[in-house]
Amino acid sequence: MTSLQSISRFFANRIENSHKRAEARAERRGRRLASAPSRPPMFEQLEPRMLLSAVIPSGFVEVGSYSIGTGSATPVMTAALNPGAKYLAVASGTFKVGGSAAHIADAEYHKHPTKGWKDLTTLAGHDTDMGLDDASNRLGHWGPRQANGEYGQEFTPATSDPLAIFYRDVEGQGPNGPGSTWYDDNVGTLNLTLYQKVVVDTLTARVESTGVEVSTTESVGVTVLEFVPDNNNVAELEISATLLPPVLSSYNFSHYFITDSAGGVLVTDSNLLAGVNSVTFNAAGVANAILHAGTDYNNDGDIRDAGEESHSIALAKRQFQYTASPASLTVTRPAPGGVDVARTILVDYVDQAGNDAGFPPFFNAFAIYNGQLNPAGVGVTVVHSPPTGAPGHIPLAEVRLTIDSNAPKGIVSIQIQQSGGNTVAPVVVRLTIQ
Repeated sequence: MTSLQSISRFFANRIENSHKRAEARAERRGRRLASAPSRPPMFEQLEPRMLLSAVIPSGFVEVGSYSIGTGSATPVMTAALNPGAKYLAVASGTFKVGGSAAHIADAEYHKHPTKGWKDLTTLAGHDTDMGLDDASNRLGHWGPRQANGEYGQEFTPATSDPLAIFYRDVEGQGPNGPGSTWYDDNVGTLNLTLYQKVVVDTLTARVESTGVEVSTTESVGVTVLEFVPDNNNVAELEISATLLPPVLSSYNFSHYFITDSAGGVLVTDSNLLAGVNSVTFNAAGVANAILHAGTDYNNDGDIRDAGEESHSIALAKRQFQYTASPASLTVTRPAPGGVDVARTILVDYVDQAGNDAGFPPFFNAFAIYNGQLNPAGVGVTVVHSPPTGAPGHIPLAEVRLTIDSNAPKGIVSIQIQQSGGNTVAPVVVRLTIQ
């Protein structure tokens, strides 16, 4: 071989090797060495679930949207996360690698000019893609190549720390270790949309009892609430809930219904609205009920399906009764022309525990003798006001009796019962006329 031939061959080899090195560098761009140091996990030990074409499962709502520059090492930070909540991260978009229209990449794959779409990790043995958190502690691979460039992963954070999002494009032990070099010549952005699965955080039910509002919240463990029907046996509740995430669209997946203790439906499935939901139901014959509220991911009117979560509050009808004092009395019928006998029965209104329940609902009182209503000689008058100097609970009401010479001798029942309703059990006083 002549000297001229040797020189020509030398430069030809240099040019060929230069081309190979350039191609290898292009394929290495952004690879992180497998020996990068590890950190304590930010995420729970759950296998992230890949979603083909990033289909958003029912029950997830958007909580953040971010644009990620592909030529910068500065991460984009999300808002704080809710520990234990289920999230879905969706990556989308493409950019120009090194600014070249011949080299296109998405969040995980690179379109090589001659080899087509390739997984950058497989192509060069290093890990290059859009990372969440940081290079050594993040969600894993984005999954199989998708023609539309959209990828999704579900994850559950163990802390409230926000995510740091960036496109990892480094060479060396990095991205921030010794010898690492960020490539800043990429052109374009990628997108990441964050979704969170809806859950009911707290459920609160309120009732108004004798003018005083009473409420219970399921999340603090107080799960029994007494309801008070009106004179028509209609009970009313005010229901409210706090949802996570606390966005209006979360209410699209929240429902409630009410059943009796046997499972019979008192209030059919209804969408839980933001704010206060006023609910009424027929409480005739109902001693106990259950308020159910939760997420209806399947939108089938049942929040008790597998994978859905629900809360419940036990409802108990508050039982009220009249009390009469004295419970029985004996009088002597006056002789013709004699002075009428007057007696007073004090009426109170209490719950089943004997606690004062306020002023009694209006009631009627009447006398019954041998099946005869209000027999001659027995006068019954109801006074709906507390008598002066009445003992015991205030306020009270009273029933005033007047017995004259026309009254029958024997046992007369003085019956006291609610006016215009049947939610309070009647009480009977035994009157003996001698």
